[in-house]
Amino acid sequence: MANKLKGEVAFTAFDKQWTLVMDFNTLCSVDIELGIGIRELGERMKASPALIRSVFRIALEQNHGTLTDLEAGRIIVEIGPQRAGDLIAEAVQAGFPEAAQGGAGDPPRAPAAKPARKRPGTTPRR
Repeated sequence: MANKLKGEVAFTAFDKQWTLVMDFNTLCSVDIELGIGIRELGERMKASPALIRSVFRIALEQNHGTLTDLEAGRIIVEIGPQRAGDLIAEAVQAGFPEAAQGGAGDPPRAPAAKPARKRPGTTPRR
């Protein structure tokens, strides 16, 4: 069963239940395999069916093992390209709700280090 809090979205194709995952590890795989960061992924997917297919494949592999782009493409043909894109978007929104709502989506920064306290008597006199 898909856990939306983990960026998982379930769907059926070829009479089989599939789970698409868009989490931190998936984004790392997309970045490494395709050379595309999260900030540019959505815009570039609009213009590239091949990119949609590759992202779809990577998002399936976490739960279904290694797939080829051709196998992922067959699943996309079964459910339809629009549905495939919608599933990816739904999984991204589930896994990264801040980014999906127009936020930066970046992890919060660590607080700045406090300056070291000076020992009494170490400040020069004026």
